[in-house]
Amino acid sequence: MGKRGWIITVSVIFALAVITRFSLLSLRPLHHDEGVNFWFTNQIMSTGHFAYDPNNYHGPLFFFAIFLSFLVLGVSEFSLRLPAALFGLALVISPLLLRGRKDAWAIPAAGFLLLSPSLVYYSRYAIHEMALVFFSCVAVLLAIRILETRRLDLLPLLSVTMALLLATKETAILMLPILGLLAIVHWRRLWEAFSRPGSLEVVFLSAALFMLVYVMFYSSFFTYRRGVWDSFQGLMPWLSRGVQGAGHDKPWYYFANMLYQYELPLLLLGAAGLWYAWKSVAGRGIALWFIFSAVVYSVIDYKTPWLVINITAPLCILAAIGLTGLSSRWVKGFGFAASAGYLAVMALAFSFILPWQASNPYAYVHTDGDTLRLVRDIAEVAAGRKLSILVKSNEYWPLPFYLRDYAAEYFDPGTDAAAWSRFDAVVLKDTPDTTSMLPETGYQYRHYRLRDGVNLILAVPVHAGSS
Repeated sequence: MGKRGWIITVSVIFALAVITRFSLLSLRPLHHDEGVNFWFTNQIMSTGHFAYDPNNYHGPLFFFAIFLSFLVLGVSEFSLRLPAALFGLALVISPLLLRGRKDAWAIPAAGFLLLSPSLVYYSRYAIHEMALVFFSCVAVLLAIRILETRRLDLLPLLSVTMALLLATKETAILMLPILGLLAIVHWRRLWEAFSRPGSLEVVFLSAALFMLVYVMFYSSFFTYRRGVWDSFQGLMPWLSRGVQGAGHDKPWYYFANMLYQYELPLLLLGAAGLWYAWKSVAGRGIALWFIFSAVVYSVIDYKTPWLVINITAPLCILAAIGLTGLSSRWVKGFGFAASAGYLAVMALAFSFILPWQASNPYAYVHTDGDTLRLVRDIAEVAAGRKLSILVKSNEYWPLPFYLRDYAAEYFDPGTDAAAWSRFDAVVLKDTPDTTSMLPETGYQYRHYRLRDGVNLILAVPVHAGSS
């Protein structure tokens, strides 16, 4: 492909990535975890720092990314999800920036990363996983480049990337054995790199940059020193959760089944990619990344659908290697077109047509669209006033985001119906016990579905709302 054609193709991919990642970000109601991430970010806004908790299983970087988004754009569904969308966009273009025209597979890899239904969906989802996958991809591609060139020029950038990765989520620790495998397989190249003059200085610089970035985030930019020590304690709770499943245990083939049902072209081309990959340093690196991730995430009992993108991302690049390895130009063109069409249909269906519905495999225990009706009804009752609201339920996320402009109190089990009079509205979990205690007069009751198995009741004094 000529330079002009390459620029046009890259521009089209970039434009489509912007459209698929940033458009209609408020189409889907917030998930439970998105609401929790808003709450953690709100703590930064109110206290001025992030107090890392090793039992939270999440590093500070993504919370600071949301915090910055809130500072610039204000608090909204768009600004909450913007950081994930930016990381999703960056993931799409990472092969183009880090491989350029050097590899024929860079453009199809970007195309598959653009269209993968799981990557599209979770690029529009305010959780840590997309940042984790982006930094993982950059780390692998940088390590590959170091091994190819037998030079340590990029080691400082790799060290910063690893610090950012480890500041994102505890599962980032899985990248260490991946890089270790790369080093073992290519140990001669690595030895040559470290044998060059000046390599010791580069290593010291890289270590210093790693520590600076790591400490900066976990200490909440040097305002919470305990966070650095606590960061080393976060691994054991995560390992325990992963082994035990913590209520999210699935069979070992859970992710393989998801890929087979919804991203089949990537699996087929990825199989071809495994055949061709071993011919180059880059191919071997991507193959090792995919194999290790697929095995580890399948073995761990704890499985949620968003974890699949840790497998999907390397699979997209591996599929591109498989596609470019085919001998026939016609077969390559047809293969990419057919694969792109299949993936695009799936991405459109799950991210824009069925974004939260039960038939969507990526919408895991998701908030029902009916929750937005509850929010609208509360706004109608408020009529511009700052209502006082009691949320009497042990399951209410992501309501703290939607009720952030009201004076809301959550889950006070000691509050009975007689104490409701000091609230302008009450939201209760719909259970037989709750129904039996509802006053027969003086309130209007409306019913809503928060998510599967959880229903809510909005109790509004008759004078406050229409009857």
